Amino acid sequence: MAATFRTRPWLLASSPRPAALSAFNNSRILFANVQQSRHATTRSKRMHPSFRASIKSTKKSQHDQEATSSLAQQMIQEQQNMNEAESAMLAPRTLIPLPPTKIEGWYNRFLYYKEVLFQRATDRAQIAMQTWRLKEKRFAFAKFRARRKGVVEAALNLHAEMSTCLAKGGRAEKARLAQICVPKLQRSLVAAVETRPKGKSYKWELLQLKGKPFWPRLIDHKWTDIDIGVQQSFRQAVVGIKSRQRLTELDSDGKERESKELDVTEYVVLWRSVDRVNRTQGDWKIYGTLKETTFDDIIKEKAMIKKMGDIMAQNKVNEADRAVKRS
Repeated sequence: MAATFRTRPWLLASSPRPAALSAFNNSRILFANVQQSRHATTRSKRMHPSFRASIKSTKKSQHDQEATSSLAQQMIQEQQNMNEAESAMLAPRTLIPLPPTKIEGWYNRFLYYKEVLFQRATDRAQIAMQTWRLKEKRFAFAKFRARRKGVVEAALNLHAEMSTCLAKGGRAEKARLAQICVPKLQRSLVAAVETRPKGKSYKWELLQLKGKPFWPRLIDHKWTDIDIGVQQSFRQAVVGIKSRQRLTELDSDGKERESKELDVTEYVVLWRSVDRVNRTQGDWKIYGTLKETTFDDIIKEKAMIKKMGDIMAQNKVNEADRAVKRS
């Protein structure tokens, strides 16, 4: 202390440090302490190489589990779609309108097209209602919608692929039919192929799409919920196709024998399942083809639907009576 006084006497006589300078020095000391503690923490957090390897292995196994889980979910979804396609059915009131020239009498035409227009309005209202029910929020934009766009193109592609596979009839073609057709149709097509003489096959060609610009066109589009023991929701579309086709018979060596060309009008029915819980839908599949609906067909179907409704209502009444008796 004495030495300090002799060499630098002004230190003892100097005034106190300004507050700003004191704060600056304090901040430097605090920063130094933080840096020291940071280095100490870094040193303390250095991991042993074996521990780091175990963490890396754990993360990799977790990633593999997530990938396996997503794959399992995809397989479950595909199996569910297959099960739903197994019970695929034609939606009620699927109408293929006749041209006016095939209906006799103006009054019959009026009644016939009144039924058709009423059913079209019902289908559109039902699709709008189903879309509204699947909205995540009441006033939010509906992310899952039954869009008409792309249905005609899908029908053309599936129809051409089905016709090609059916004509050729090989093992790969049979497997492909199982992917693009509902099971009931696929089994009938494979059975038709199996009845051919051994080595016999055909070659199918689409020569021309006719009736443009009005054909091909979407004729019927539905989104239906049906209770068949379990609740089933599906979309259905009917696409009319006018075309000129060529079918060539091939021998066992693959050489062409004879061919014939046909002008064909077909009404192709597409079917796809809808998962209301996850807001997803399966791929379009071919359900089959339909003929045009006559006025007698409409009357018979309406009577059958009314009869089925009466039976279901009576069954519910009987179940309620049995429940009351048990209680």
